[in-house]
Formats: sequence, C-alpha cells, structure tokens
Amino acid sequence: QLQAKRRKLAASALVKRKMTGAEVGEMAAAEATASVAAVPDTFEVARARTLEALQELASHWRTSSVQGAEAVASALAGVVEDAESELDEKGWAWSSVVGLAFVLPTSAMRCRPLLQSEGQEGLVVSTLGGSVIPTHGGIIVAPAPPCGHGVFATAALPEGTVLGEYLGQARSYEVWCEEIKSRKRDRRGSDACVPFIPEELYAAWTGGGPKGTGVVVDAFWAGNTMRFINCS
Repeated sequence: QLQAKRRKLAASALVKRKMTGAEVGEMAAAEATASVAAVPDTFEVARARTLEALQELASHWRTSSVQGAEAVASALAGVVEDAESELDEKGWAWSSVVGLAFVLPTSAMRCRPLLQSEGQEGLVVSTLGGSVIPTHGGIIVAPAPPCGHGVFATAALPEGTVLGEYLGQARSYEVWCEEIKSRKRDRRGSDACVPFIPEELYAAWTGGGPKGTGVVVDAFWAGNTMRFINCS
C-alpha cells in the first residue's frame, strides 16, 4: 500500500533501467542516509543544537519580506525564550524514535512517534519498498503560524533532496472518511467538507490498496517528522 508513496519520495533516485520496488526504496534510503546528520547522543547536545538552529531561523525570518514572516520569527523566538518548557527530554525522546536530529517542541507533541507505519482495518504495511527512508538531518520542526508547526530547513537543500518517508496508520479510506464525517456531525451537526477539522489534515493518499477502494496513511494519532510537512 505504501509502494506508491515510496516511489514518489524516491523519484530522485530513479535510473533509466527498470527497477524493482525494493531497489527504488533502498536507493532512496541510501540517498537520504547520506544527507542525514548524526543524531546527537545526549539531550544536552541536542537541545543546544536546536536552540542555535531556532535562533538562526528567527534571524532569517526577521529579515524576510515574505508575508507573515514577522509572525514566524516571533514564534521561533518564543520557543527559544521558553526553552525550559518547550525543549525538554520528552521532546528529545520523541525525536530519538523518529530520527529527528533536533528536539521536538513540547507544543508540537500531538502524536505517538513511529519507526514504521502501522496497518489498521486488516491492512498490512508493505515492505516491498525496502527500508523506511530516514529523516533528513537538516530539517527541524518549529512553529509555523498560523498553521501550528511545520518543517524548516536549517541549511540549503538541493532540488530533488529526499527529506524522509511519511509514516502513520494505514487506514481504509472508506472507514477513515466515515470517522471524519462522524466527528464533524458530533461537533457541529453537519458533515460538510469545510471547514476542516484537525483529524483530517494529516492523511496522505497512497493508492487504491488491495480492495481498490483507497488507502490513506493517517499521521494524526501516530507518525513521524513528515506529518508536519503540510504546514511548511
């Protein structure tokens, strides 16, 4: 079910000859691994590295002419100022599980960390694509107002760089849709498409699945760094 997603993420690793799914996945993983900075061994080192990256990002956004840049800069600076509560060992534990080289802010800890996607509704996560593509060592999770938290680059990323693999719970699209509609009806008496609710913002379509009715990888309840990329 996740083969299509892995092929998309591994597009920069494709060569002219026909390749198996495992070869595509392994090449993408190798490419990403080559760009992954060593994850710090201790919380203290990771916290210091995170603070330095956030300060540099805040400085960058203060000089940006992009609309909303000042709000982003202020939010980044806010994490630095409130580092005692925002950058703690729980956030580092989450980062260590998913391979994030920076401490995840406490305010971003909304889901269980995953090393591998999980199957739900009888779905089995395919391993044909090879190893899970590791998270790039040059990205950090930080506030991205007005959309919560997002992924930021701490260094220049060449075009085609593989950032990682979107992990979550592999769900039947039909079952997932009914759950979302039910939540909307309970909260506002209508299952209209808009406005969206938070629970539906972290699902990535992966294809038709074994029954041809659709499969999504939902990272709302469990996922990795890539769950934040939609707000970047």
